[in-house]
Amino acid sequence: MAKPELVHNYCRAVERDANAHPIQRAPNILPPGDFHTAGDLYRYTVCPFDSAGRALPREAHVSAVAWIIFDNVYARTGRHHHPGNASVVKARAAGFDPEGGRRDAAIADEFWGRAVRLWGDPRGSGAVPSDSPPPAPPVAVTGVPAATGEPSQPANSTSRGPANSVPALAEEALNGTRQLWESLRGKYPFHGSGFAVFYSPLSESSKLVIIGANPGGGANSFNLARATAIPTEHDYFAYDYALARRMRDLFTAAGRLDLLRSSLKLNLNFFRSRDANEWRTAPADTRRLMEAHSQRWVLSLLERLSPSLVLCEGTSTFDRLRDVLPGAGPSKLVVEAAGGRRAYVRASTPWGGTLIGVIHPTGAQVSTDDWGRIASALAQDVLHL
Repeated sequence: MAKPELVHNYCRAVERDANAHPIQRAPNILPPGDFHTAGDLYRYTVCPFDSAGRALPREAHVSAVAWIIFDNVYARTGRHHHPGNASVVKARAAGFDPEGGRRDAAIADEFWGRAVRLWGDPRGSGAVPSDSPPPAPPVAVTGVPAATGEPSQPANSTSRGPANSVPALAEEALNGTRQLWESLRGKYPFHGSGFAVFYSPLSESSKLVIIGANPGGGANSFNLARATAIPTEHDYFAYDYALARRMRDLFTAAGRLDLLRSSLKLNLNFFRSRDANEWRTAPADTRRLMEAHSQRWVLSLLERLSPSLVLCEGTSTFDRLRDVLPGAGPSKLVVEAAGGRRAYVRASTPWGGTLIGVIHPTGAQVSTDDWGRIASALAQDVLHL
């Protein structure tokens, strides 16, 4: 009975409000008598904290709990979502891992930091009395205050005013990314490699958005003035590097080079590294901060544009985007390359478009025949765009 009652109390506390704060006062939620130690809570992916915001050790008595964070913002049975709790959408939008598997106080510290960055510190200037109500959230679940360099409106906002226009969002993304990068000086070894956000001009009517993993190269690839400006020409047509050539060839074979030329191109992670190995030399909390920042801007731009087609360069990028895109449909394998590799995958987007992932155009050895099948699948997806 403990777990269902915990879920029921949590849902009753927050599910009625789209702006629900994931940090809740434990005395108002925990069913009496069912939980005795912090370890009991960790088993249900609930991370308990004291009134000073410190994660409790597993052996701490539940009476010491002042705040709790539901790591996935929903309950699980094994690896399956609880059928009565639809807040997996909010969990993914918030950047929490939908597969769970997070345990222990050390990991709980991560949740506290992430939640505070997203929604602010619920303690205010000091500890909150045990009988105080939960604080009102400053913004909706997928946005954070503009002063922190994050989207000033939530990704699920229905507003279409000037403040939420594509150019306005783009300028906020550029400024916020620069602010975050500058704040992390000295915090990771390849800081000098900088960042890049946009690789193409902006258009309110872009039917295609192309999303890569993250910018490649080192410090010699970074130019701050260029990184903080909106390009006037699409990178894939202004330059002749391998990825640009491969993408032009792919869309030419699909019969829609014009669609590539008018597309919006960016990455799921704005911060540059030479490769995945170098990326992992950054401290884990720094990596998570940069990744979450980038993903929230990508989601905000996608929601604003609602493009007919989103193409991910690399099936792993497709997986990561689909996991954090609220309402994305299940993945379907369309083309399988030699060796059983996924070469072309497809899913639906919450706004009625199509999300596709192609095996990385330059990061994998793919036969000419397989590229032909990939181009044919793409031709079908762009047929009526």
